Amino acid sequence: MNDDERLAHLNQKAAEAALVRQMCDTPGFKILRAKFEEKIKKATNLIIDMNTSEESVRELRQKIHVWTELIGMLKSLILTGDCASRLINDSDVQTTPTIGGQGEENE
Repeated sequence: MNDDERLAHLNQKAAEAALVRQMCDTPGFKILRAKFEEKIKKATNLIIDMNTSEESVRELRQKIHVWTELIGMLKSLILTGDCASRLINDSDVQTTPTIGGQGEENE
């Protein structure tokens, strides 16, 4: 990857992070996030409850996994973009390799 491609890649990651952060700051997303957190809390309480059937526990764990993976993906996009921004602002952009964020697919 040459320097221009590296800089373009860093700029893309920084722009993605800015958009995700902007989305996360909207009132609608804050409502959605609160609903997800409420569902995770309720599901966790049901999993802990001894009266919950094995099948229900399995379904609840799958749902919790999806919900937490979504939250993790958003955090990863923001952190990757923040790192990209620091690299862009750093004078060592030409000598620093770019690394994808946790859970990201390499292109």
